Amino acid sequence: MKVKKIAALVAGAAMLGATVGYASAVHWIPSEAEMPAKDFFVKDGQPNVKIVVGSQGAAQDVVAAADIAVALGTMLYNEKEVEVTGPAVFKELPYTADTIPVYETPDVIAVSDEDQLETAAANYWYNGAHYEEYPYFIFSNKPNFDYVPSVYDQYWNDYYVPHYDGTKESWQALWDADDYYLSLGRIEKLIGPTEDWMSALDSASPNVKVTVTIDRIELVDPDGKSYPTGDEKILIPAGNFTYAASFTQWTYKWVSGSCCEPGSPAWYIDDPGIQPGDSFTLLGEKYHAICVYGNYSAGLDIATICPTCEAVGAQEYVLLLATDAIGGQEGWVTVGGTLTAGPNDEYTINVLDINIVGTEKVLVKVVDNTGVRPAATIGIPVNQAYSVWGDYDGDGDDDLVITLHSTFIGVNGNTQARLLVYTDLRAVNEGDLWPNSEWKVHFRGMIYNASASERVRGTGDRWYYPNIPGGGDNSSGMIDLVEYPKAVVAIELTNTNDLPDEKGAAKIEVPLNNPVYELVYTADICSGECKDEDNDEYYGKYTYSASAWIEVNRVGGLLTQEVEVGDEFQGYSLTSMGEVTTVEPSKVTSPITMLDEEVMAAGLDQVGSNLILVGGPVVNSVTAALAEKLGVPSDYDGWESEFGTGADSAVVAYKAECADIGGYGVLLVAGTDREGTLAAAEALMDYLSEL
Repeated sequence: MKVKKIAALVAGAAMLGATVGYASAVHWIPSEAEMPAKDFFVKDGQPNVKIVVGSQGAAQDVVAAADIAVALGTMLYNEKEVEVTGPAVFKELPYTADTIPVYETPDVIAVSDEDQLETAAANYWYNGAHYEEYPYFIFSNKPNFDYVPSVYDQYWNDYYVPHYDGTKESWQALWDADDYYLSLGRIEKLIGPTEDWMSALDSASPNVKVTVTIDRIELVDPDGKSYPTGDEKILIPAGNFTYAASFTQWTYKWVSGSCCEPGSPAWYIDDPGIQPGDSFTLLGEKYHAICVYGNYSAGLDIATICPTCEAVGAQEYVLLLATDAIGGQEGWVTVGGTLTAGPNDEYTINVLDINIVGTEKVLVKVVDNTGVRPAATIGIPVNQAYSVWGDYDGDGDDDLVITLHSTFIGVNGNTQARLLVYTDLRAVNEGDLWPNSEWKVHFRGMIYNASASERVRGTGDRWYYPNIPGGGDNSSGMIDLVEYPKAVVAIELTNTNDLPDEKGAAKIEVPLNNPVYELVYTADICSGECKDEDNDEYYGKYTYSASAWIEVNRVGGLLTQEVEVGDEFQGYSLTSMGEVTTVEPSKVTSPITMLDEEVMAAGLDQVGSNLILVGGPVVNSVTAALAEKLGVPSDYDGWESEFGTGADSAVVAYKAECADIGGYGVLLVAGTDREGTLAAAEALMDYLSEL
């Protein structure tokens, strides 16, 4: 496959400015529009002017010159194009993944009055779903029936469906039922045994594919009309929505043939699904699996039911879950040692004694660090489990279960005990509600038989779908389940209540508590009586046209990925990060502020730069020398007569080329008095901030 190449362009900009005041009235000579451009003041990042202050000027003139110098300082930089490095972040935005048509009129319906719409507009519901006869929509997006996926395919392709046995009849029957299938992609997680499983789940990437099956969507019509009015709502009735997570991990790779036979690609099972010690997410919550098979209810002795996570009979699948589990090396303790358990270290287990004579037993004192449950001192025999408080809080869980797995005497004579500790131990049996939800559970599972002939194509393993309720493919013969390891390959959750409720809504979130998709009902309706006799062909008629649909919008589980140059992302290759414009401040190595006496002593024709003159002709001798060229009076009386006094006498005058100073430009900032000069300086600073 050819890889498209793109360049990601990162755009940047620098903004520089200064805090300035605003003059109340300024005399711009010749006009503000004819003031100098940026290169009059700075060039190549360096000052292109000298500021000349009158030696007879007031303190305000010095302040004005300093303010102008600061404003110029913000303009002293060079722009530079820099190649962008580092990772780029691509983020997928919400989008409409599918549209389910509901209703559409082929043209404008014109009737004599609104009552006649009940008949005239009633027959435009899609997929044969006439509103009067079938208050739901029949979906017809069917696949190509020439391809029939095997029973194993449903765990890795987009066609995961419940209760499918791999036959063409079963496959076509499922689609003929007109269910709506929606692949949510890999949004759940499964990881193998690890001590810090909660943190491991946080950092793991989603690897469990989820599909949604909708058997039926109903309209809730508050207006009772046979056609859409825009006030309709939608609901999914109880038992008609299935959220299916497939936990089997497959790898597709080439398999070498034997002898002279060519090789071929095949699917391998990397992980059959949820096994004892695994952790996973479902509907956004984290779970840890203790057992995969057997019967259990809160308060029972789990050691007699599931001592080593083996089944006790051909019962339906069950998951024994815990919010925290201690086992392996971390479970070894000595007398005087302690263990803390619970997601937030709610419990402390103090080991008081370990007995290895006769019946092995451990004596422990258990403390609830939250203070809710009373402290308890208990003796636990080996291979027995003890539920310390039972279901103390009434939520259907065993709050804390401790099992003595084994004892050991070390080379130093210290006696050690290995404890297995579980918090919030809960069994989820076939047909139960999933914890803290209103979703009914159906399990699909496999068993492992190493001595059997290989059945799962290309796996090299012997994972079977046994012929038991919830087992799989209904193969002939009954398998003795007690001796084999087990795995839950899929969990199907079906709504037991209407979604979102019996009243319906314009929007249904899928799933409800952590939405990935939204089903949104939308109607575009135009109706009413036509009253424009001159311009309307339907004058005097009641007209109606409408289109209604359900948008399937992807709003969650959106992809965010960091990529660097050379990486591939969704069929594209990132070849460049582009360039960005940066600024580098310049260093000023020579002064730009001078006294008028210095300029006059050296000679006006020796300035070698554009000039900014601060102060009028009375206080600045350079201003007096160039007053005629600038078009301003050369004495105080003339300034007062022409410009007045105070801040309103502010003048900013500009001469682009002045022969007296070698053809350089000159800009005057002055007033009749000190207030006027300061106001003129503020006006110039405001002007500079806009360049």
